[in-house]
Amino acid sequence: RAALLASTDTLLVKICDGDFYVFGGDTLTVGGIYTDTIFDSDTFTLETIDLSVLPLSFQTIGARICEGSEYIFGGDTLTESGTYTDTLSNESGCDSILTLKLAVQAYFDDTLQAVICPGDSYVFGHDTLEDAGIYTDSLTAVGGCDSIVTLILEFAQVDDVQIEASICANE
Repeated sequence: RAALLASTDTLLVKICDGDFYVFGGDTLTVGGIYTDTIFDSDTFTLETIDLSVLPLSFQTIGARICEGSEYIFGGDTLTESGTYTDTLSNESGCDSILTLKLAVQAYFDDTLQAVICPGDSYVFGHDTLEDAGIYTDSLTAVGGCDSIVTLILEFAQVDDVQIEASICANE
């Protein structure tokens, strides 16, 4: 007596790369068509799956911020240089690994001193200064971050000197 075939349907199965699917007692990780036969008294069922392995997505981006600024990535607030990762889902529902390479640019804070004679002037940034004092100027450094330059402008010490001179008649 021959067994009767009960079913021959093919099931489409999709898994993400790195995942597995258990079928007929086997753990499958590679795409392909797999068949398993199940016997039950007078009938047998031919189970077939068409297994597709969907790829993961990987992307690397770079970003720069100025010291003292923040960068929001994956819900985190970043303030230091480094490499950070976040896992999202791509259009097929598999992991999409996003890698961020963050560079924090330093700002410069420099102090200059200058001495001028009374009545002279000093050009600092876009200003011509004639008074002693402390001045600051904000510049854009390489990388786009601010640089702060402080100028301490002083007048030179002028001493009153008296000279006594004498001359002879007719000189």
